Amino acid sequence: MRLCLLECLSAWPVRCWDSAKLATPKRGQYLSLYVVMDLFSRFIVAWMLSRKENSALASYLMTQAVDRYAIKPGSLKGFTPSQVFTGQYVEIAAVRQAALDRAYAKHPKRFTQGPPVVELPAQEVFINPIPVDADKSVIDKG
Repeated sequence: MRLCLLECLSAWPVRCWDSAKLATPKRGQYLSLYVVMDLFSRFIVAWMLSRKENSALASYLMTQAVDRYAIKPGSLKGFTPSQVFTGQYVEIAAVRQAALDRAYAKHPKRFTQGPPVVELPAQEVFINPIPVDADKSVIDKG
């Protein structure tokens, strides 16, 4: 048996997916849960429930997750999912801002676009938002 090791040193570069059957109150009826997860942080990038197992829906979910996060990998603005989840990012941002303020006060000419400002993560986020231009046939299948 060969052991394959995968090393991931930061969030976003490696995503994995899985599916599971979830029982419903009705005997013999299940829902399919599809999950796309960032390997490094274990952050759930996308998920979807479907009444039936469907490879087209799984492909669609993966494509949406890649499109959504490949374009803007800095959506957490340099904070870890844990820091954002616990609210620690507020204190960390204050420390970062103080360091940037000191650097600007010492060498203002180095900052050609004015005083630097620490960017914060978005205050409002969504899991699986239905895009305005969503294909109705894909939505109806799931």
